[in-house]
Amino acid sequence: MLPARPAVAGGFEPFLFQAPQAAWLRDAGGRLGIADVLANGAGFLPFDGSLSLGHTDAAYWLRLTLPDGMVGEQWLDVPLPVLDDVRLYQRDADGIWLERRGGSALPFDAREGPYRSASFSLGQPRAGDVLYLRIRSSSALTAIPRLWRAAALRAENERQTLAAGAYLGIMAGMTVFSLAGWLTTRRSLYGVFALFVACSALRWAALDGLLGEYLFAQDARLSLLVGNALLGAQTLTGSWCQIRLLRLQHGFPWLLRYYRWCGMALGALAMALPQPEYAGPLELLLFVLLLPAPLLSIPAYARLWGGGSLSERLMAVALPLHFCVMLPAILGVIGWLPFLPGWAYLARWAGLPVMLTLHVGIVLQMRDAERARDDAERQAAMALQVSRQDRAARQEQQRFLEMMTHEVRTPMAVIDAAAHNLRLLDQVGGEPALRESRYRSIQQAVTRMRTLMELIEAQEWLSDDNVPPGDERLDLERVTRELLASLDPASAARVVLTAEAGLAPFRGDARLMYFALLNLLDNALKYADPGTPVCIDIGAGTDAAGRGLSWRIRDHGPGIPAGKEDMIFDKYRRLDEAGTKPGLGLGLALARRIIERQAGHVRVDRAWRDGACFAVWLPAA
Repeated sequence: MLPARPAVAGGFEPFLFQAPQAAWLRDAGGRLGIADVLANGAGFLPFDGSLSLGHTDAAYWLRLTLPDGMVGEQWLDVPLPVLDDVRLYQRDADGIWLERRGGSALPFDAREGPYRSASFSLGQPRAGDVLYLRIRSSSALTAIPRLWRAAALRAENERQTLAAGAYLGIMAGMTVFSLAGWLTTRRSLYGVFALFVACSALRWAALDGLLGEYLFAQDARLSLLVGNALLGAQTLTGSWCQIRLLRLQHGFPWLLRYYRWCGMALGALAMALPQPEYAGPLELLLFVLLLPAPLLSIPAYARLWGGGSLSERLMAVALPLHFCVMLPAILGVIGWLPFLPGWAYLARWAGLPVMLTLHVGIVLQMRDAERARDDAERQAAMALQVSRQDRAARQEQQRFLEMMTHEVRTPMAVIDAAAHNLRLLDQVGGEPALRESRYRSIQQAVTRMRTLMELIEAQEWLSDDNVPPGDERLDLERVTRELLASLDPASAARVVLTAEAGLAPFRGDARLMYFALLNLLDNALKYADPGTPVCIDIGAGTDAAGRGLSWRIRDHGPGIPAGKEDMIFDKYRRLDEAGTKPGLGLGLALARRIIERQAGHVRVDRAWRDGACFAVWLPAA
């Protein structure tokens, strides 16, 4: 018994009729008219939400009383597109009972709505109105009348169409895959299986009404004949596949004859006699005769399992499991169990594991032939990748060592010059102030070299995005002044620092920020015209990310050529490719890497036209 749900305005769930709002009457000969049914009101029996009768020649009448709570246009539909003749009787304003027809015997283009099931528009009916449905079918008769809002029925129809399309797409892919296996291996089993998959997919398309909608929209009889013939083709090719998969030619002659006569022969007969007067009894006979097939095939399943290979054991499990999942739908068609639309959908999707199992078997058969080649190619690719990684690591290590040599050169030169001057002062007896100045230069150079050594220790952090940067509250002006203090007096004298008062701090790694700003400053001092000032401006700055700090450095030099604004931040790229200026093109790349790792950015500022200008933005703490 199905639970009834009230029709709710705006809801997308259907109302399912059941007693006391629904009752049914059997019309044994199918000769009763609406007047006869109205006169036989006492013969109706309570309806429990579903009428599942299997194959029957009788017609059945349903008396439905519309519920409360209906809002907007209402539609009545009876699912399962295979019901041949469904008629609705509804009283008009003059009290006359009007007949409207639906079902698969009616061409799709002649139906009342664009729906594959028997559907009827009720307009905006009143609660308590009584409707009568007459249902008769050459296939299994199942009736589950549902009341829908118009939008809900459209949505349900679209959902079913998408699901059917997905299923057919998967089945089409499996058919192509099986055909490819047949073309590759020339084994007939794969060709037979491709036919079975194709017939199964088309049979389900017929049961869903897709053939009647898209191929035979104006010829319902042709759609019905093709659907009935497809049942025979599905049974024939399915039995043929069972024979081949279970290898019944070897050791099971009685089971081989069973599948040939009850499956292949009857399937061929169903293909030859698709007319409705034969198709119904043949369908019932096919299902009844093939019902014991899994029990009879147990010895063949056991032998298949004993083969030991993975593909054989998968088939030995999947074949009976597939039948068990389909069993409720088969018993519903025969009439031994209530048939629900969900059983048909479950049986449809349960067929996929069998196809997948055979595909796995094909893959397993091809695996041995391809394994040696794949292993050789994999080993060669891995060796090549390792070689490239090693070469790249060595090159990067060499370049880093060259970078450090480049960076150490300046403080070493300062120390050498200071030591030479100290020796001269010792010879001539220089003033203490001069000696103190040289000692200070040496100390500054040592400090700078210490910073470079710390950078070497920080290389792991720079090369690993998962390592978080240092998180200290830093004063940008203070970092800059410490930077200037590390310069030689002549260079420091050229720098003009301007800083706004009361700037907010920022969070970052003090050592790495010191190194990044030092590279920008060294770059400006190196390329600026001799004797010209280098200006550093520190102030508040805004960015798309929010409030922050601005650090700008300007020089009076050749500037950055147009189109080179991004290139100069690449590793080992220099504007002075001729090498007239010292350096290896690493400073700007490292500076950008450090600043971006601390949520900031650095770029060329084109607003300054008298040389180069680099603008750094950092988020405020």
